Amino acid sequence: MVEECGEEEEEEEEEEEECGEKEEEVMEECGEEEEEMAEKCGEEEEEEEKIEVECAEKEEEEKEMAEECEEKEEEEMEEEECGEEEEEQEEMEEEEEEEEEEEEEEEEEEEEEEMEEEMEEMEEEEEEMEEEEEEEMEEEEGEEEQEEILEACGEEEEEEEEMAERCGEEEEMEEECGNLGER
Repeated sequence: MVEECGEEEEEEEEEEEECGEKEEEVMEECGEEEEEMAEKCGEEEEEEEKIEVECAEKEEEEKEMAEECEEKEEEEMEEEECGEEEEEQEEMEEEEEEEEEEEEEEEEEEEEEEMEEEMEEMEEEEEEMEEEEEEEMEEEEGEEEQEEILEACGEEEEEEEEMAERCGEEEEMEEECGNLGER
């Protein structure tokens, strides 16, 4: 019995030693795995940090791109506004030119109407002058006719006076002849 117990104790000790060795092996393996895991974790952390840095850089680039896009959009909007203002100015200038042309046309029409009115007035004045000249000519002709008539009347009166004088002379001659006959 003592021998059996001794053998059992030895076996137990051997088993404990084996277990201890196994534990040591397991601990060593675990330590190595932990180191490997730690290294892997460190590498992963570094990669994550790199990725974060890259992401941050990308975000900055995206922000810059977004700012550039906004600036471009603002410039485009300003250009569009400038284009619209230029178009409005051109339209205003065209409207002003059209108004000026219309005013000039109206002024020309008014001037033409005034010229026509003046020409009509001149024609009327010329007609009046011609009528006055005709009237004057008629008056002068009438006066000449009257003068001719008066002259003719005067000549007739002179002839009558001459005839009367002749008749008087004849009467005197007759009287003288009568007187001589009586003698």
